[in-house]
Amino acid sequence: MDKELEYESVLKVLLLCVFTAGFYLFYKLFKLSSFTNSHSYSKISKVFMFSVSLMFLVSMLSLAWGVLHLPDTQIIKAHLPILPVSSILDIIWIVRVRNALNMAFRSSKHQGKLLHPLLTSAFHIVYIQYVLNKR
Repeated sequence: MDKELEYESVLKVLLLCVFTAGFYLFYKLFKLSSFTNSHSYSKISKVFMFSVSLMFLVSMLSLAWGVLHLPDTQIIKAHLPILPVSSILDIIWIVRVRNALNMAFRSSKHQGKLLHPLLTSAFHIVYIQYVLNKR
């Protein structure tokens, strides 16, 4: 199995995603994107990955800044438009990784997909790691 897809405890992935406030999610998405870029014709551009990561970072920093400066709610209110944009871009990246992994492992309609769309959307990288561990 490729180095990018080595076995990793699902509990470890979950805890790292929680305790790093989502930063580990982006690390795993970068690794999976690198794998899919080299094993699938569906490429995820580095510009896209960088842009989504930058938006996530701006979102997290503005939220943290707003929380640190409570009870002044102006910063939190200014943060609100950034959050949905960041979340939508995150979901787009996760869906693109899921689609590329399905193509990389050549899942056909007759076999069923490697990664279920609903479960991937709900549990993101934790579900992806679970499925990869089963392979």
